[in-house]
Amino acid sequence: RALRILYVMRLARHSLGLQTLGLTVRRCTREFGLLLLFLCVAMALFSPLVYLAESELGAKQEFTSVPTSYWWAVISMTTVGYGDMVPRSIPGQVVALSSILSGILLMAFPVTSIFHTFSRSYSELKEQQQR
Repeated sequence: RALRILYVMRLARHSLGLQTLGLTVRRCTREFGLLLLFLCVAMALFSPLVYLAESELGAKQEFTSVPTSYWWAVISMTTVGYGDMVPRSIPGQVVALSSILSGILLMAFPVTSIFHTFSRSYSELKEQQQR
């Protein structure tokens, strides 16, 4: 399997798309780092909040621990939303709404910068290739 990855990396020399992707990743390390940092901080904020909001509910609890709440926060903030854990209480739903909205905003800001860098890198590489 590792050899397949090396083979694909060798083919990247001939693929404009893979070259652009590699160049974009190298140029956007700060943006990727900030995205990861912001998501980690938001998860550290919203996971205990949803756990506390749902632990007050006397009915069936899906949020049995803070680590399971972290799972929920990752899935919700990245807008995957498996639906395996759902806040049932009103305070839990308010926390969920704010978590999802902040996840959308946190993902949108760095992604636009990364896309701009990708399109600029693609144009540069295409121009170099045509020379």
